Amino acid sequence: MMYKIIRVSILLAVIAGVLPAQTARAQQDDEATADSLYRDGRSELNRHEYNRAADRFSRAIRLGGASGAAVESYYWQAFALQRLGQAQAALRLLQTQLNRFPNARTNRESRALRARLCGELARRGNEECAAELSRNTRDTIDIETRMAALNALMNMRSDRAMPILREVLRDYNMPSEMRRRAVFMIAEQAEDREATELLLEAARNDPDDEVREQAVFWLSEVDDGGAVDALIEIVGGTGSVRIRVRAVFALSQHDSRRARVALRELVARTDEVQRLREQAIYWLGSEGDRDDIRFLRDLYGQLESRELKQKVIFVLAEAGGEENLRWLRDRAIDPTEDIELRKNALFWAGEAGLTIGDLATIYDEVAEIEMREQLIFVLSQRDERAAIDKLMDIASNDPSSRLRQRAIFWLGESEDPRAIDFLLELIQRGGAAQDDQPNNSILRVGALLRRAGRPRAVDSECDRGRVRRKSTHDVRGSRRCMRVGHQHFNAEFQLEAQ
Repeated sequence: MMYKIIRVSILLAVIAGVLPAQTARAQQDDEATADSLYRDGRSELNRHEYNRAADRFSRAIRLGGASGAAVESYYWQAFALQRLGQAQAALRLLQTQLNRFPNARTNRESRALRARLCGELARRGNEECAAELSRNTRDTIDIETRMAALNALMNMRSDRAMPILREVLRDYNMPSEMRRRAVFMIAEQAEDREATELLLEAARNDPDDEVREQAVFWLSEVDDGGAVDALIEIVGGTGSVRIRVRAVFALSQHDSRRARVALRELVARTDEVQRLREQAIYWLGSEGDRDDIRFLRDLYGQLESRELKQKVIFVLAEAGGEENLRWLRDRAIDPTEDIELRKNALFWAGEAGLTIGDLATIYDEVAEIEMREQLIFVLSQRDERAAIDKLMDIASNDPSSRLRQRAIFWLGESEDPRAIDFLLELIQRGGAAQDDQPNNSILRVGALLRRAGRPRAVDSECDRGRVRRKSTHDVRGSRRCMRVGHQHFNAEFQLEAQ
């Protein structure tokens, strides 16, 4: 009897040891299968086979238990189902993952996808989802989820979304990025009177500069007299210069007499920040209104700053037209004008299309060597044959060695084959005459010819000195291109003189 008891005890002990081991091996096998199914499901997603992908993830969930592959499969199966239009089933999967596995790696993505799906369902009239989105914009700690809920409001009808957006925008305890997003979404409803009032309120009162900037910017799209009044108030206020610059732009976009008058008054105010006045000049000129252009021409002589005058010169050149070209020409030849402004006017007149004949006449009329140097540079930027003819004439006949050298340099930069022939002719006749040292002239021309046979060093923003403005009102960039051209010239001849 004792012997039988011992045998049974030994058998039970063996069974107790074998069964857990078999169970563990079976669980490992299931997890390995779930991992393989998960990888297959991701591959099916990449091939846009959403039905097959959803099936793989579903089987991975059943087999994998709490393994990593099974836990992540909840999100990816929901992703596949939402692509198949099965939003309700996807929402249930996402909620199951969030409830059972709060630390899953894809929880953030799950909450974002759930918010998007809820937004779509709320648009269709799902009250539960609409209430959830409203709660999530206020109560969820995770900022990514709150932003996803806010973005989902774009799928809702405006009458449902606007109360939530209003609440977000007026709650200054909300993260500023949420209020900025709310401004953009409200601006999408700019034809709605309440949307306009909310933008005006944010532009005036929000404590965050970027929120106010965004609100001011979108007021440029609002066709409302109240918007113009608010923008004029902001321009003339004591807020940051950045916000006031935005307000200047927004005013310029309104087809309103009051807006144009406000910009003119800003330009004329000598006690105002210069950057604002420059921006007002630019936007008045860029719209091409004839009265505004005439106003800028008339105001030019009263402006006390060189920078403001340069801005006027630039915008008039951009506006184009015979009247503006004549005005620029008159500024260039006016001996009582500041020499830098004259050079600027000459440059922009050349860019705006002043004829080569006019440029050649100005060259013969002006006495200052600086102006003649600028004219040589302006001629070098033109592609017409007459420009090369004038440069060759200067290189051959100008009494100033310095100006002849300038013309020779820019001829060497030209791609016109006649320029190369001309330089060869200069060498063959022993260099330019008059007060040049023959050997120096030959050296310079020879260096230019050698350079003509190899790639030129071109500034990244100035091709052969030509202006490549980053924006239509980058005057500083244009002046830099002029400096690059002259510095390149000086560096070349300093190198050759050595």
